[in-house]
Amino acid sequence: MTVKSTLIQALTSAPMNRLMGGLRNQCIPIFMLHRMRDKALGVHGHDPDTLRAALSYVRQQHYHPISMRTLVDHLREGTPLPSKAVAFTMDDGFYDQAEIAVPIFQEFQVPVTIFIATGLPDNEWWSWDYKLEYLIMSRMKSAQKVHIGGQTWHLDSADRRRCMRSIRNHIKAQDGTGYDDFVEDIRQQLGCDLPPLPPPAYRAISWSQARALESQGVEFGPHSHKHNILQTQSLADTEREIRYSWSRIKAEIKHPLPVFCYPTGRIGVDFGPREMAIAQHIGLQAAVSADAGYVKLGADAQNNLFALKRFAFPEKLGDFRQYCSWLEFFKEKKHSEYGNGKLV
Repeated sequence: MTVKSTLIQALTSAPMNRLMGGLRNQCIPIFMLHRMRDKALGVHGHDPDTLRAALSYVRQQHYHPISMRTLVDHLREGTPLPSKAVAFTMDDGFYDQAEIAVPIFQEFQVPVTIFIATGLPDNEWWSWDYKLEYLIMSRMKSAQKVHIGGQTWHLDSADRRRCMRSIRNHIKAQDGTGYDDFVEDIRQQLGCDLPPLPPPAYRAISWSQARALESQGVEFGPHSHKHNILQTQSLADTEREIRYSWSRIKAEIKHPLPVFCYPTGRIGVDFGPREMAIAQHIGLQAAVSADAGYVKLGADAQNNLFALKRFAFPEKLGDFRQYCSWLEFFKEKKHSEYGNGKLV
């Protein structure tokens, strides 16, 4: 155990959490998960054992898991919240979230919200970024090169995922109307096929699965239709993405959550005032980003209801303990008061 992990464990112990409870009750962490690891299909993602350990910790330390609906109702109407609240979300709507993650959440009786990119269960497409992952991780051979504009990537078989992320980030920085064109260009360079519909490792949650899970306490909200970066699209295309995904969720789910989840989700980069205004105009009550931070509580708390922050679910249990406890919130407050000094 490292010095840092030992210190975090001490500072987030039950006695310290009781002592600092007043500080912790000024905020709520929302955790954001994506795919779950499935070795059988070669899916990289969150380790199910880590998720199970994290939820066990939540219960052992008497945190109170709440749904996103409960949180948004509190922020909008002031309805009561339990102390030491925490919320969990999952983005995209892949099979592994329903078949691997949800049973773990149910095992610990922890509510979870799944934000669905509605084109996935509609079997109309699969997202350009997952097509890219498929090509680089499964079809690109060692020593092959990929050229995009004036840049070239050489596949290092020992670090294939790093190569894929670098190419993906480069494409994200381009004009938002041509993501699929970039992927098609890469496919041609690699000289391989790309299935028109997702292969098994990229299978979506079906609408029938979603309806069955809703009856067991899982909530569903809209995450756009085609999972494109909204701020780079035209006004008409952006409004269509947000409005159509919400209409599809309402058509398929009995009690849909009126909270939008922005694709990629960085404020000022992937969405901004235009997207927030559209979400509010069509009747959604809130929206979540992918920017790290807490939802603040209390009479003087200032949250943007249409840009609620979330923490990426960490791979280390020590980091999860820190985000759940008073410690990370204390660091955040001190950072805002005194600058960039590091505590832990």
